[in-house]
Amino acid sequence: WKGYFDLMAYVDEFVFYDEVQYTKGDWRNRNRIKTPQGLQWLTVPVKFDFSRRTRVCDVEVDGDRWRALHWKTITLN
Repeated sequence: WKGYFDLMAYVDEFVFYDEVQYTKGDWRNRNRIKTPQGLQWLTVPVKFDFSRRTRVCDVEVDGDRWRALHWKTITLN
């Protein structure tokens, strides 16, 4: 999200909250792009244990099969 980088540019100090609990269905592993058919979500699959209150810094990307599809979606739109 471009706005995230804009926020970084406007402050003297930026803090990453990577030790807080990962929240499912949030913006951390997904974003939207504009397409001729409207907005489309691009979601990176992740591995985490919601019952154990996994920290953001401990979440791992689940495989790499999503990469080619995301790249194709971006280039076509």
